[in-house]
Amino acid sequence: MPMFWAFYVGRHPSHPSENANYMSLDPRKIQWIRDIETLYARGKVVDYLRRCAEIVGRTGQSYSTVIREVLTTHDDIVDLLRAFEGNGGLPHFNNLSDPDLRKAINGHLPDDSQLWPTDDIVNLHHVLFSQLDSAYFNLSGYQSLSNFS
Repeated sequence: MPMFWAFYVGRHPSHPSENANYMSLDPRKIQWIRDIETLYARGKVVDYLRRCAEIVGRTGQSYSTVIREVLTTHDDIVDLLRAFEGNGGLPHFNNLSDPDLRKAINGHLPDDSQLWPTDDIVNLHHVLFSQLDSAYFNLSGYQSLSNFS
């Protein structure tokens, strides 16, 4: 399952002379949904996920529970995505409060675009993010975005 979010560097909407980090739904997520729906339609989704699990797992392991959980999570996420599809609205400004995630993002950014705790992230799908955050992301305790505005 691909990442939910993609991060891009672009011009800050309120300060055009400055860079900002944009957060948007990763296009690969939509492709994953299409692929899984095609596999569902062909009756091959369980076989596909079992093969994926066998590649990363150990021989002799039972993957039935993992496959069931992946499909349940996938279906829940698809329901959320469809409920908020096209509901990007106005950009919402967040700052990144988790130092580990900030370090991971900064590792992929040029020096002049490094993210600091007080810098804005322009969230293009704030309503969807809030729903996913409360349903899934906050459960892990590893990531948190706090409202900056």
